Amino acid sequence: MLPRLVAVAALVALMCAVAVAQKVPAVGGAPVCNLVDQNVVNACFESCGRGMKIATADRITSAGKVKVQVDCCVAFGGHSCMCQMKKAWKAQGKSAQNNVGCVREKAC
Repeated sequence: MLPRLVAVAALVALMCAVAVAQKVPAVGGAPVCNLVDQNVVNACFESCGRGMKIATADRITSAGKVKVQVDCCVAFGGHSCMCQMKKAWKAQGKSAQNNVGCVREKAC
């Protein structure tokens, strides 16, 4: 459990650091989660909304845009942003996200 917690903390810290440096709009009804990289939120919102926990997100680096894979359950499993995503999916009438275990099990 501790290694997973450390991994999640490191990922959240990375997402926060990148989020401060960029302005990316929310797309497809994705929520805006404070201090979280909006590219990751958008990618996980779309991917989980289609029933898949692995998303491909754009990362903006000094070398330009790079595509990276994100495990949305690790990135948002313990984050309040997952509840915001669940509310948005419910408002859109979607149900495929319930195929993703961490989404289905997240109590909000």
